Amino acid sequence: MKRKLAISLITALALLLNITATVLAYEPEYEGIMTIINKINSPQAVHVESFFKDNSTDELVTYNVELPKVFGLKNEVLQTKINEGITSRYKLLREDTRNNAKITKDMMEKNGYTFRGYGLYVQYDVKSTYPILSFTITTYVATGGTGNPIVDCYNIDVEKGIRLSLSDLFKENTGYKQYINEAISKEIEVRKQDNNTSFFSVKDGFTSIRDDQWFYIQGDSLVILFKKYEIAPGYVGTPDFYIPMSKIAQYMKYTYPLVQASYYFNNYVNYSFKLPPVWNNKVKIDEYYDSNGFREKTDFTYIQPEGEKVLLGSIIVVDNDKLDEFITDNNAIKYIKVAKTDVFSYLAIIGDITASKGNNITNEEANKLIAPFEGINDLFNLVSVSNKMSEFKNDEIFSAIIPSKIAVSGVILNNIKAIDDKNNEILLPLRAIAQSLGYKVFWTDDGDEIILMKGTDIIHLAIDDNIIQCNGKDVTLLNPPELYRSSTYVPIGFIRNVLNKEVYQGFDGIINIK
Repeated sequence: MKRKLAISLITALALLLNITATVLAYEPEYEGIMTIINKINSPQAVHVESFFKDNSTDELVTYNVELPKVFGLKNEVLQTKINEGITSRYKLLREDTRNNAKITKDMMEKNGYTFRGYGLYVQYDVKSTYPILSFTITTYVATGGTGNPIVDCYNIDVEKGIRLSLSDLFKENTGYKQYINEAISKEIEVRKQDNNTSFFSVKDGFTSIRDDQWFYIQGDSLVILFKKYEIAPGYVGTPDFYIPMSKIAQYMKYTYPLVQASYYFNNYVNYSFKLPPVWNNKVKIDEYYDSNGFREKTDFTYIQPEGEKVLLGSIIVVDNDKLDEFITDNNAIKYIKVAKTDVFSYLAIIGDITASKGNNITNEEANKLIAPFEGINDLFNLVSVSNKMSEFKNDEIFSAIIPSKIAVSGVILNNIKAIDDKNNEILLPLRAIAQSLGYKVFWTDDGDEIILMKGTDIIHLAIDDNIIQCNGKDVTLLNPPELYRSSTYVPIGFIRNVLNKEVYQGFDGIINIK
């Protein structure tokens, strides 16, 4: 159910080109929500349109061609290069195909055979539009025998205006290759057993993803694609493997809204929304970016058994300096003000889903589906790394649920937990973490300061004072250390900016310090 959209797009092409479309055997932790998240830019933003079609047939070739064109990139030089490259490659391919078809036709007719013509298939498929524009162009020349489809993958950073390779998605010196390799290897074994699909042995088949690996982004997954004959016999086509973003988020430079452990996380505008069980297998998520005066809008849509769609509600995020203008321009719509930070205002709209509106649903069912939005304040949370917390990296994810465990250098600290302060920011216990990192921790005799010492490093800090002295230099934190049940707790910025350690929260809920 989760992959219905993703599979259908590929399967349509697979029927034509003999491409096998499959999905990793393991699923995300939350089994209920349709986790295909559509990312939709405004028409004025970066997008792809069809600009050339050819469905003709002549004495040599039957054409099934549709070429794309990219619009809206900030980097106009790159945009022109991509568009002209697509066109020029097609012209060369068309010329080569016709020349080869003519040679084959002449040779077959000379020997008394009937020439049935070549086929040239070129089709594109847009996979995602933000923050990475991801689309593929699949080319296949049918000559009467077994063909070899070629998939050109285009992945472009929308904000930076640069074309991306697979390694560009990930932070340096992370184990993303190892994780993806293990996931693909496990899936290959599953497919061998469950689907009766053959793959080459390790010697001749899959060992590792390449630096120039085919890939694209679709929904909530990174899709790894292999060439025909690269890791499997020809009848398998071009095998693809869906890697859930939730499994690799800690390695990635880019943040993606995703569904994890019954929560929808939108890390682009820093909030989470708890998905109610009543929505299981009934709701999909659409995200709209930078359109109609808002920064981001997320629609939660009920999919009726007949396939009809009904909007349950939306969460809209608006820049504070544009809020009044936005509300004035949309005064016919009733908004619920949900939350506000230094940068964003968060609004909600309740959809109109009733039996009287012609929906194939009873009023009782409608009330159950709409109820979560009527109580949105109980389900909505600002993610702990809010947009005002500039000391944190944008690509970190901290859940709205206070983590139950903390690990330093991979070792879980027993009986140690994080807390949240009055501003809903996560605070970490100083002594246990500092000592695990090799610091000596003690209070001054007058009890006014805490001192950390390690080698030549000397750090002075005080409760409720956001100015930290580190080796004689002042470091200012957004939030000060706090005293809780006789123990000192510090913000994550202290661990990062003063102790110079990496801090991130894995999707197992554990805060990791390295």
